[in-house]
Amino acid sequence: MNKNIIFLVLIVILIGIIGVAAFLMINPNVPTSQVTATGTKIAFENNGSTWVHTAAVFENVTLKNGTTTNVYADAWTMPENGKVIIDLSNEMGYGNEPLPPNTVINAKLWLDPVSQSPNGSAVVVKTLKGWSNAPEPKDNENSTTVTFPSHEILQLPASITQSNVTLTTDSVKGAAYISSMQTLYVECQIRVNSDQSVTITILQQPELCKLVAGG
Repeated sequence: MNKNIIFLVLIVILIGIIGVAAFLMINPNVPTSQVTATGTKIAFENNGSTWVHTAAVFENVTLKNGTTTNVYADAWTMPENGKVIIDLSNEMGYGNEPLPPNTVINAKLWLDPVSQSPNGSAVVVKTLKGWSNAPEPKDNENSTTVTFPSHEILQLPASITQSNVTLTTDSVKGAAYISSMQTLYVECQIRVNSDQSVTITILQQPELCKLVAGG
């Protein structure tokens, strides 16, 4: 092969690597879950001054094939507008399709404020957004904010350096996500409306952690 061609190929590969690295540096809140273009999604946004660790279980969701399961999430969101997106359509077997109208999902969430250098307490301010038919929520999307006035800040693991979320239907892994939590507990309901918009209703406001059903 011509040396000039080899040189050009190496340059193109190098530019690609640099581009990906730059994207990750500019966008530190890229989640690890797969996000479709038009599926139904929810976002966990952290509007507080510390990181927030969230464990969640979406209970008895009905998959497209008719079976039911729990979907578990383990999420870490950076302070000041850190965000992760969970694509419910993808997790429930609908791929790029929005969930059917009138789909109702009950969810339990556990929240821990965390920091690289834990000291004192922090206010937890978590916004939940739901939407369909776009990769990202619009400013006017339905949103619900969960707040708790002050709670002890816990240790952020050294391995966590950007917002990310891990999802599983494995009940053993899901139980491990939940059992590691130490502070706040919230219950909410996610409803897909007839126009495929999403409404999130808080069923139980934040209270000190209860490791109740959900495993």
